[in-house]
Amino acid sequence: AFTERWITRLGFSPDSRLLTTDNSWQGRHWMELFPVPSGEPWAIEVPGISLGTWHFSPDSSRLLLRSSPAFLWDTVTREPISQIGSTFPFHITAVAASADSTRFHLAFRGEGNWLTPDRLRVLDAVNGNVISETT
Repeated sequence: AFTERWITRLGFSPDSRLLTTDNSWQGRHWMELFPVPSGEPWAIEVPGISLGTWHFSPDSSRLLLRSSPAFLWDTVTREPISQIGSTFPFHITAVAASADSTRFHLAFRGEGNWLTPDRLRVLDAVNGNVISETT
């Protein structure tokens, strides 16, 4: 557990069962998830410069952390599903989750070159695999 931190953002999952905090301290960045109304919190440490933003699936079972690279997490098992984008810079510019919680739609640029135009990628929210991509 992290005892010293700066909390920079708070939020709830769509089902209000998880309270999330974005934290940083001495160059480290992480998110903590607190089960509501009570339960054992858990932390996701994020490598890199900052945490970025996060996006839940509508059913709150998946969490996409927009960092560089990005990560998809299973909030039920508390396990990572996949890493998205492996070459710096990789920058997700927008995220939308499907209403049935089966897909995340990403607009992104990068994967080695900041000067590329945005592309769209559809991810399977169950396993993190790419379903489709457009340029």
